[in-house]
Amino acid sequence: MGQELRIVMVEDVESDAELAERELKRAGLAVRVRRVEREVDFRREVGEFRPHVILSDFSMPQFNGMSALRIACEIVPEIPFIFVSGTLGEDYAIRALKNGATDYVLKNNLVRLPPTIERAVSEAAARAERRREEQLLALEHTVVRHIAVADSASIGLKAIMRAICETESWDVGRYFRADEKAGVLRFSEAWSAAGSDIERFIEKSRDINYAPGVGLAGMAWQSGQPLWVADITRDARVAQAGSARDEGMHGAFVFPVNAEGKTIGVLAFNSREVREPEDRLLRAMHVIGSQIGQFLARQEQQRHIARL
Repeated sequence: MGQELRIVMVEDVESDAELAERELKRAGLAVRVRRVEREVDFRREVGEFRPHVILSDFSMPQFNGMSALRIACEIVPEIPFIFVSGTLGEDYAIRALKNGATDYVLKNNLVRLPPTIERAVSEAAARAERRREEQLLALEHTVVRHIAVADSASIGLKAIMRAICETESWDVGRYFRADEKAGVLRFSEAWSAAGSDIERFIEKSRDINYAPGVGLAGMAWQSGQPLWVADITRDARVAQAGSARDEGMHGAFVFPVNAEGKTIGVLAFNSREVREPEDRLLRAMHVIGSQIGQFLARQEQQRHIARL
C-alpha cells in the first residue's frame, strides 16, 4: 500500500500507541497517527484529519471504545473501525462486530495489525468506488428524465443544472450558448441555490462573452474538452478570477455540450470550496454533455420548424 495512511487512534496509554505505530512501520506502511483520549478530541480529529482508518482500545477511563464506535458509525460510517485491545472476550468481540466494527486485533498479537488495516482500507475503498459509480449513474438517469419531460430548452437546462449542483455540491451552474456568427459564447441560463453573492456572480456573467480560447469556457469551446480548476482565484487563465474572488468562488468545472460533431455550448459549474479534479465525474460529464447536446439540438429543430 503506497499511500500514507492517516490513522486516528483512541488510546490512553501512550506506550501502547507507540508499539502499534512501530509495528505498522515495521511492516512497511507509511502512517500518520493522531492519538486521542477524549470524545471531544475524537470528534475533532475524525472531522478535520479525515483518517483512512480508526483504531481504538476497548476500555479506557475517559472514553470507551464502544462510544467511539457509535460516534464513528454516526458521522463517518464509511471509515473502517478496528479495535486494538489487551483483552477482548468473544462476547465483546461479537458485540463490537454487530455494532459496526470492521475487525479487532489483540495487543499481544500486533503482527496481525498491518494486514488487518490494509484489508480494511482496501475493502472500504472498493465500497466507496462502487457507491460513487452508482451515484454518477443515478445522475445520468436523472438528466435523461429531465430531458424527457422538459417543454423547453430553458426549463430542461435549469433542471439539469440543478440536479448536477445538488448531487455534486456545486453552488452555481451556468450555460453559455455558442453564437457562431459572432464567434463568441454568450450567457444563456443559470441555476443556483438562493444567495445574494451567487446572484451577483450570475449577473456579472450575463455581460461576459467568451471568444474561443479565452477563459475556461472559451478554452472548453475551442478544445471540445472539459476543464477543471481546483481554485480559479489562483489560475491566470480565468478571466473571471477577480469576480470569482469577490463573490467567494474557488472551484470551477466546465465541459462542452456537443451535438452533431460540434460544440454548441458550454456548461460551467462553480463552488465556494476548493475542488480537486475527479476523473470519474469528468467521464460522466462527457456522456451527460452529449445527452444535453442532443436535447438542445432537437429543441432548436423544433423552434426552426415552428417558425416556418
